[in-house]
Amino acid sequence: MSYKTDLYGCRSLRALRDIAPAHDRKQPIFQPAQDKGAANRPPSSFRRRPPQPCRGTTGLKRNCGKYGWPAVVDARWGAILLWLRDADALPWLSDPLEVVRVSVELVRAASRCRIGFPNISGEPFATPALNGLSPECRREALRVAADAFAAWRQAGQPHLTADNLNAVQSYVLDCIRSGAARTSTAHIFKSKDKN
Repeated sequence: MSYKTDLYGCRSLRALRDIAPAHDRKQPIFQPAQDKGAANRPPSSFRRRPPQPCRGTTGLKRNCGKYGWPAVVDARWGAILLWLRDADALPWLSDPLEVVRVSVELVRAASRCRIGFPNISGEPFATPALNGLSPECRREALRVAADAFAAWRQAGQPHLTADNLNAVQSYVLDCIRSGAARTSTAHIFKSKDKN
């Protein structure tokens, strides 16, 4: 009668357990502590740790989950609006400052609705005013906002700082925790799932 043997020539698991300390250089067999475990941990240790502060748009996308890309887009438009308040923006612009500000605000509101940026109230954003404009005015507003975006990028993306990114991140995470993100963007993600 022949028996199959393992690497050490043992015939059974019991025999392997008996000779294991000899192969482990006489070290004791690892025994997990009996008093530690999930049942004895305080409930606070089960809470999810807050995400790390983000230093760039990649961190913002990662920390905000499926709302990451909308958060980055909104942070960029917000940084452009802050930049337009500075006198530094004037040399970069080809259109009047007030026209650029209004166009950027219209495009930001429209992009919030279109890409699913969450609303803290839980309600979807109102229909953007950009949609109510005539096609010529809408094209002009989009052109002016695109020019402002390009000028902002050429200027080195001012005001897209870690503080501003973290403010957007905390807003989005508050929306997610309160459930407002799910209810305010349900119509957008539902329509994407149907296609």
